[in-house]
Amino acid sequence: SIHWREAWKYGERAFRYCQLDIGHAIGALGYDAGVLGWSAKAVEGTGSEVLEALFGLDRTGDFSGVEAEDPDLLIAIQPRFDHDASNASGVMIPFRPGKGAWHGRPNRLDPHPMYHWPVIDQVAMATRGALANEGRLCPTYPALPRTRETSASRIILQRRSAQRFDRNFTMDASIFFHMLDCLLARPAAPWDVWDYSPRIHPVFFVHRVASLSPGVYALPRHPEAEQALRDSMSKDFAWQKVESAPAHLPLFKLLYADCRSAAGTVSCHQAIARDGCFSLGMLAEFDPLVRTNSWRYRQLHWEAGLLGHVLYLEAEAAGLRGTGIGCFFDDVFHEHLGMKTGRFQSLYHFTAGKPLTDERITTLPPYPGRPTP
Repeated sequence: SIHWREAWKYGERAFRYCQLDIGHAIGALGYDAGVLGWSAKAVEGTGSEVLEALFGLDRTGDFSGVEAEDPDLLIAIQPRFDHDASNASGVMIPFRPGKGAWHGRPNRLDPHPMYHWPVIDQVAMATRGALANEGRLCPTYPALPRTRETSASRIILQRRSAQRFDRNFTMDASIFFHMLDCLLARPAAPWDVWDYSPRIHPVFFVHRVASLSPGVYALPRHPEAEQALRDSMSKDFAWQKVESAPAHLPLFKLLYADCRSAAGTVSCHQAIARDGCFSLGMLAEFDPLVRTNSWRYRQLHWEAGLLGHVLYLEAEAAGLRGTGIGCFFDDVFHEHLGMKTGRFQSLYHFTAGKPLTDERITTLPPYPGRPTP
């Protein structure tokens, strides 16, 4: 990550945004490898110092006077020799930096930066570490049904962020349930990139989904998280299982209410959060996980970005569109949920619905000259 690519515009939020981008990149690599029948696995045991040496980032002389580059993780992309779900853990490769000579110097991105945010470098240093999988324990879920005949490559290449939504459009419940079903960790792309149990749990503001009353809903992505969320949230929440959802989908109704105004307020007063069919905040199991291992602060953002990437593609596949929301008032969101401790922390928000296209804007193909799949 080059934090300045985000910091020049977003200030201190740049570190979080870069980590969310890593999560999206993990999702992109996972899906792309899966389409080819390959696998993408995060490499265990490669700490920050090892990655710096592998990437040639430890050459302090060559990087003098330019924006810093921060090592995040290493992913091994390889043919999938075994489709056994038990082989879904991260890979360990004894990488050791070689004796080769690096050549060249990185160019400076911004010759006249107006301001620096020192807290970004402080957090980057405080969260350095190495990936070490914990041994994932997840329920076995039914295989996802095929819902569209559109090729995966077409969906991947056409993905865009919506700028505005049709506030009168209602999403079909089957689409909503399928999108949520895709967020459950299965031993397949993109979830097989590592061996961590799900630690990110979405809470939804449902606005317009057929047969679902508007209100607040929760999706604990791990059975043990349900009770922890119940204990951390308002005691007035109903926690009623949504009977119309697939039996294996752990979707709970917390509160019936028109949440459009609250959703917009929570997401920095952005209309997209209230005009979509739904919006959501991703609650991470935060403390004591991060207190025990500060590197998990990065990894939790990666998981949140990965969820966002899945939602982007599933919305696109349904003929709709999503938008990731990085600007939100986390304390306000926590207050709406009645949360008073740091056990859970909101890391990323998202919204989806029917996009409205601004005809004044010209959209150019992302890969000119490439044949459409």
